[in-house]
Amino acid sequence: MARPRRGSAKDIEYIAEFHSWILSHLDMPHSLTSLAEQAGFSISKMQRLFREVYDVSVIAFIRHEKLVRAKGQIEVTNMNIKSIASEAGYRSLPAFTAAFSIAFNVTPALLRRQIRK
Repeated sequence: MARPRRGSAKDIEYIAEFHSWILSHLDMPHSLTSLAEQAGFSISKMQRLFREVYDVSVIAFIRHEKLVRAKGQIEVTNMNIKSIASEAGYRSLPAFTAAFSIAFNVTPALLRRQIRK
């Protein structure tokens, strides 16, 4: 965890709780406004503190965690990849495949083939 440059210890504690909340609510639709309300900060303060503590933006963190969950589904279920992509919040399979490939250096279909061998 990155060392915060600003923010009180209480703010940092709230951001850590907010981080846990995000992980347990990945299925919910999120906007910066709704996330800031949940965190109890203004949008700018939430973004600044989250980045200072976790060294990544809130939105990038959520996207990555959804991809990690999707990767797990590809590895352990027979769920169709298009459905997994939709659950991860992607409206198209090509967009999901591109993001997945960047994150994991393998396409979803190739990963599934490798796992099944």
